[in-house]
Amino acid sequence: MQAVILAAGRGTRLKPLTDFRSKAMVPILDKPIVARVLNSIYLNGIRKFIIVVSLVDSTIKNYFYDNLPKDAEIQFVLQEVQNGTAGALEIAAPLIKEDFLVSACDSLYPSHVIGELISLFEKTNSDAVMAVMKASKETINKSSAITLNEKGEIISIIEKPNIEEIDTDTLGLPLYIFKQKSLGLLSKIEFSLRGEKEIPDALKIIISGQGSLPCVYVPYRHDLTSLDDLKRINIEFLKDPDQQLTKSYEYATDLVINDPVLISGRIEVGNNCEFGPNVLIEGGASVGNNVRIENSIILSTAVIPDNEYIFDQVCY
Repeated sequence: MQAVILAAGRGTRLKPLTDFRSKAMVPILDKPIVARVLNSIYLNGIRKFIIVVSLVDSTIKNYFYDNLPKDAEIQFVLQEVQNGTAGALEIAAPLIKEDFLVSACDSLYPSHVIGELISLFEKTNSDAVMAVMKASKETINKSSAITLNEKGEIISIIEKPNIEEIDTDTLGLPLYIFKQKSLGLLSKIEFSLRGEKEIPDALKIIISGQGSLPCVYVPYRHDLTSLDDLKRINIEFLKDPDQQLTKSYEYATDLVINDPVLISGRIEVGNNCEFGPNVLIEGGASVGNNVRIENSIILSTAVIPDNEYIFDQVCY
């Protein structure tokens, strides 16, 4: 099985951060989020990866050339025009020779979810399977509404429904597995009013042919769509005892660290500073004298002046 990671999105809701780095390369602790997505798939036995990237992303290739597991293979394809997730899949299609998993680059799931999705795909004869979760109407309104039959299988997908039309508490997630032959459906998908071709339209065709679609329920996900999400996800990871916060460096003897804190590379730091709790500082950042930082994310391009108190912020 191969895996396709869709990493060409603009990340407009993360601006101005995504003016100088892609959403895929935004850090979760000491790794870009796309690396955490790939690693989760890798740990479930998939070794062949295709990553769809944008014109503006010059760093993602360099990162994986230096950080890819030795027994993994990776290919990159360029989505020059942002014409939807199915449009991205069409570009990757010539490289897809097997059944394949598709994942967005900006959503992290519990480690067991991908394994459960693979198991479901292997034991059913469905052309596709997908992940779903419980959600509020306000969240479903921004994504897709899923209707299930009495067997817990998907019988309907409605993209971005009006809130008053929503009669379900199930949300479709951008995590799928398809049979290789399903690539033939991409040519049947029409462009939306937004000028995009979307993967759920391929799923609708499959449902119309086989009657329903198996799915796996996800208990939760970490979805990166805003700066608040970036802060929240990183702080949750900092607090997670399973995360190994191993990177530390020697600085001035009067630097006070109140864990959990991760300094993920060399930084400039002045005298009489105090970091933490719940702080990530990316390598390359500069922190002046007499600075206190709590509950915040300091990215590599940030310059914190003297005598600042940074609380509950993302600085870049």
